[in-house]
Amino acid sequence: MFNARSLVNKVPQLQQLLYCGSYNILLVIETWLHSSITNGLLDPQSLYTVIRKDRIDSHHGGVAAFLKHNLCSVEVTLDTVYDSLELLCFDIVFDKFKIRFLCCL
Repeated sequence: MFNARSLVNKVPQLQQLLYCGSYNILLVIETWLHSSITNGLLDPQSLYTVIRKDRIDSHHGGVAAFLKHNLCSVEVTLDTVYDSLELLCFDIVFDKFKIRFLCCL
């Protein structure tokens, strides 16, 4: 997990982490992403499932999770009461148990 303070100007560094590191899960806060920045730009090799919660009313903030495709992951839909929060949730499912992850700012 790390604070990016803008992934937009750090795409090469992000891709180095994704493709040269041995990370199965990478959590990022302060992504500063918006709808015109696609997941394909962040992960052009499509090795990860990307879950994002971009801040809508500002160019700051936002959270993202990059999950290796070999993991059985399920995004958890949160109640609308949490819509104003920069919060994402997902489960990693194993044979007999699951682990729930929350990433918030």
